[in-house]
Amino acid sequence: MNGPTNKQQDLCGYCGTFGALIALTCVVQLLVIGNAHWIVYSLLAIYLFIMTSFILLALQNSLAPPLLIVSSVLSFVAEGTLILTYLFSFIVIVLFLYSVTITVVIFMEQVPKRLKEKAQLIKAEQDDWAGKI
Repeated sequence: MNGPTNKQQDLCGYCGTFGALIALTCVVQLLVIGNAHWIVYSLLAIYLFIMTSFILLALQNSLAPPLLIVSSVLSFVAEGTLILTYLFSFIVIVLFLYSVTITVVIFMEQVPKRLKEKAQLIKAEQDDWAGKI
């Protein structure tokens, strides 16, 4: 069993950081133009969830790949909500396209398999040291 390669670690780190920054930009935009309405609060929750999934990807957590799939769906829902309310946001379109693209790239590079292996290695090492300290 091996953990992620250096290329996969860099991919996770850079893509996760950039995705979190895009989601943060969406949050700031929403807080600047939004008012107290349930749609604003639901979009804020969606953007925070997306940001969390990208942060977990940057930290190379094994939960990140399934959360990225959910984030792609949620970013589509957020874009649809904005279109239905007659708003246009270029950064939300960028977030949707980025989420889908990174999700596909992560799975094509077989990063989820390597992240699971890394989690198993860490758990095995913790089990080895459990009674020795």
